[in-house]
Amino acid sequence: MAAKAPLVLVVHPSLLVHSVNDLVALSKKKPLSYGSAGNGSGGHLSAEMLKMMSGIDGTHVPYKGAGPAAAALVGGQLAFQFAALITTKGFIESGRLRAIAVTSAKRAPSMPNVPTVAESGCAEFEVINWFGFRNGGNAGR
Repeated sequence: MAAKAPLVLVVHPSLLVHSVNDLVALSKKKPLSYGSAGNGSGGHLSAEMLKMMSGIDGTHVPYKGAGPAAAALVGGQLAFQFAALITTKGFIESGRLRAIAVTSAKRAPSMPNVPTVAESGCAEFEVINWFGFRNGGNAGR
């Protein structure tokens, strides 16, 4: 394994949502749409896991990559997204998206003020993106 990192749960700032509990409460009032980098992506599966663990409702909108999904979220076409920090950091820093949780078991060192999904009520919730190298026997031939 070369690196691992959590996803960040971001919402459009027009929503009166500042925590996972707020998101759950709003979603129980009205179904929300959420985007991902595509069917079966980490963001998609994270949202499905949150739906199962919290009982929220939502409509998945798959995109061809996390960037286009984040752009749709910034544009107000979606309510939330689970995405890599590298995809959303600029939007978070500019206030165009609000980070409400990270998917790791412990808070991310790069976002110490953002709670984990587990801290927010879904005790067993943990999703980590990881990247590794494989020694490919025929590499370089």
